[in-house]
Amino acid sequence: MAIQSAAKATMRTFLNSVYYIPRNQREYTWDSGNLEDFWMDLESILRHSESMHFFGQIVIYNDTATKKKYIIDGQQRTVTSMLFLRAMQYYCETLRGNPLTDAQKTELDNIDYSIKQCLGRPSTQYDSDVQLHLNFENEIAINDYFQNKIIKGAPTSKKETDEPARENMRAAYYYFYDKLKEKLRFAAIDEQIKMLYPYRNSLLDRFEVMYLETNDLGESYVIFETLNARGQELETSDLLKNYVFSKSGGNLPSVEDKWKKVTNTLAGLDLTKYIRYYWNARYGLVREKDLYREISATIKSPKDAIDLVTDLNTCAPYFHDIFNPDNCIAFDDKETIQHLFSLQSLKATTFVPIVLALEMRKDQFTAGDIANILDAIETYIFRNATIAGKTANATEVFFSSIANDIYEQNFQSEKEITDTIRGKMIADEDFENLFVTFSTKTTQYIRYILLKVHDHLNSNHELNRNPSDVNIEHIMPQTLSPAWNIDSKIHERYVQRLGNLALLDEKLNKKASNAPFVDKKEYYKKSLIKPNQNLLQYNQWTPAEIEDRQKNLAKLALEIWR
Repeated sequence: MAIQSAAKATMRTFLNSVYYIPRNQREYTWDSGNLEDFWMDLESILRHSESMHFFGQIVIYNDTATKKKYIIDGQQRTVTSMLFLRAMQYYCETLRGNPLTDAQKTELDNIDYSIKQCLGRPSTQYDSDVQLHLNFENEIAINDYFQNKIIKGAPTSKKETDEPARENMRAAYYYFYDKLKEKLRFAAIDEQIKMLYPYRNSLLDRFEVMYLETNDLGESYVIFETLNARGQELETSDLLKNYVFSKSGGNLPSVEDKWKKVTNTLAGLDLTKYIRYYWNARYGLVREKDLYREISATIKSPKDAIDLVTDLNTCAPYFHDIFNPDNCIAFDDKETIQHLFSLQSLKATTFVPIVLALEMRKDQFTAGDIANILDAIETYIFRNATIAGKTANATEVFFSSIANDIYEQNFQSEKEITDTIRGKMIADEDFENLFVTFSTKTTQYIRYILLKVHDHLNSNHELNRNPSDVNIEHIMPQTLSPAWNIDSKIHERYVQRLGNLALLDEKLNKKASNAPFVDKKEYYKKSLIKPNQNLLQYNQWTPAEIEDRQKNLAKLALEIWR
């Protein structure tokens, strides 16, 4: 292993050099919680004069060809430390606006000089030899902001809405400035200067890091991954990104660009989950804990790296649509989108590899084929998982196998796929028997079932599906009035049974409330929701009627989910 240096170092020692943030690093992401932890650690050191604070590890790649030192691990802590020092330096600048003695000016000069030893200085037209101690190669705009708005001056008090990394820097800068101001502002100038020294010294001399430096890029990533593999804050996707980038060679700019497009497309979604579902479709089932090992064993060359991110970039819009069917950017087939809404209602995700595999083999399948396959998936999940309670693990194994067979072109047609899926559904008799006793408190399931029943009975009437406009009605009410002479144990047993549930217009539902059944029927009569009309045939509402209605619903279920 090409480790050149491995030793503990104070932040003063560490920051007294020039570093670069490589292009593949995450942007600055520390939020108020992270900043508060940093400040509390600083305050703790101030209270315990002889203690040291371990600030984590710093992994440096020393590129001997370019004579640049790259921070592979430790960017967030390094940037935060410099933001704190710059906020302190700016506080000193504000003090200079007061009448000062020569001694006070000298002390402020000393603090300023010591901070410049850590921050460095921007080059000027007169002195191009000086240099900042932290430079961002990943984003020119971030580097310019850090140099011009942080180091050279004070950032605006207005939020940076267009760039999260800049906003995080701006917020951190003012967080530390405000903390110092809160601590010092009521003291006399002389006392404020004296109080600044302990804060500066605590960070520079008593915050300690484990500094590791290597001149081998590959080894630097191995060290980074080894140190962080068990960490809670680092996502598997971050480790994978670093590994793939390290294997990109001359393709690195293109790989970086495609990776960024993926993250932009999937903003707010679980990137690790996406990569795993893609891998399950392409190579077969892998658990998340094994994902890094599987990818690192497969992706070995620049071509492998570019092929991987190309696929990820191509499939990303479809993954986006699965979790955002109300805002599709790839799918435009109405039937397909409706199935995605239904699968979202069923809280289903195990089918995702199948959709990704279909898109990777899209020349073989039409939009109609995809809709038919999703219909089979929806029916399978409803029968086997929602009603029969089959585990998600078993479903994931089954669907991942189908997805990989689609990718490997082992299926020749949509019918082969749907037949395979339907062939594993629970038998009609079992489905019906389980349905007649089905009970749930999950509102998404209740709404899904009753809406499907309505659509089946009255396909020409499009129902308002907004939960705030169409409520779930408990025919035997959740809160019993004196008119409902029901034993509490029977009530508990039957109140959430599907046969006791209906969808009802919000205004009618409020009026029905916990009224007697004979009064509720008047509101059901006014309802345009088709299944509610069948309630009019009953003269009373007891467990016998609930069971009878649910048996009738089970017969309809066999027609709908087949």
